[in-house]
Amino acid sequence: MSESKLINRSVFFISDGTAITAETLGHSLLAQFPNVNFDIHIMPYVDSEESALNVVHRINSIAARDGKLPIVFDTLVDPRVREIINTAHAINLDVFEGIISKLETELGVSATTLVGQTHAVIDSESYKSRIDAVHFALDNDDGARTRHYE
Repeated sequence: MSESKLINRSVFFISDGTAITAETLGHSLLAQFPNVNFDIHIMPYVDSEESALNVVHRINSIAARDGKLPIVFDTLVDPRVREIINTAHAINLDVFEGIISKLETELGVSATTLVGQTHAVIDSESYKSRIDAVHFALDNDDGARTRHYE
């Protein structure tokens, strides 16, 4: 489908963590549609039923305002929270559910439903090196401190 007219669409990136995973994947996919202007809403730390209900209210309000279903990318681990988000008037692209179920089938084991496991699978030496680099950059930003320069 090729369109020359710029159209507008609301998009939500929703997560029980920082929303970086949903946002990164979502932006990669949305970049394939250069004729669409996306109104981005980032909703991190949606980790309770109450916060999920608040997000659903916001999504539904925007759907009513725009007259179009918002697009939702979510990376929610808790099935109860995910079910609430799925009640929103939106096109929900559940990043985890579609992939996790296929992985469970292939691996023959069930996934955990623990929030925040993204950082559990890391090379600790590589992680430490990256954190040290960030600390160095913060300590020496704009040449404010030069004690570690060689």
